[in-house]
Amino acid sequence: MATGIATVKFNERHLRQIREQLNGVKGAMPKVMTRALNKTIMSARTQAAREIAGKIKVKVGAARKAMDLQRATYSRWRADLGIGGNRIPLIQFGARQIKSGLSYQINRSTGRKKIASGFVQTVSSGHKGAFSRRGKNRYPIDQLFGPSVGRFLHDSPAIVKRTTREAYRNLSKNIDVQVALIFDKLKRRAA
Repeated sequence: MATGIATVKFNERHLRQIREQLNGVKGAMPKVMTRALNKTIMSARTQAAREIAGKIKVKVGAARKAMDLQRATYSRWRADLGIGGNRIPLIQFGARQIKSGLSYQINRSTGRKKIASGFVQTVSSGHKGAFSRRGKNRYPIDQLFGPSVGRFLHDSPAIVKRTTREAYRNLSKNIDVQVALIFDKLKRRAA
């Protein structure tokens, strides 16, 4: 189940203002709303991923991949950004082979940690990962995982708050841009 980071939707007063602006332009309202919401939620995802990557030692792309994005549609004017509970593979945290096993770093503020029985391996499918053996035998091996991005967000409510606040700030700007694009298109058609 996904933990919510940001949900972007409209209040009724704001919707009335936009409807008055677009009065008489057929099909403009759903187009403006959908595009503005989707641009806003994509920006929120990028901002949250950057903040997460600044706190833990994971690439921005891996943090972005851990997020669930539900875009707005013409019939559903709401966009959601959430984080699932999937744990990130330890290889994403800079895991590397050392003489005494495996070294990795999760938090940027702490040092590297070691796993004596760990090793880095590229398996036959081409997947590179950090693994450990279950026992003394060579096989079976298990892939090692770090914590989920959702766990860090749970421990850092300030990131969620900043992301939501910035999303609502960007929403107004994105609506204005989309309304201006509609009117520019109408002017070009009339000319």
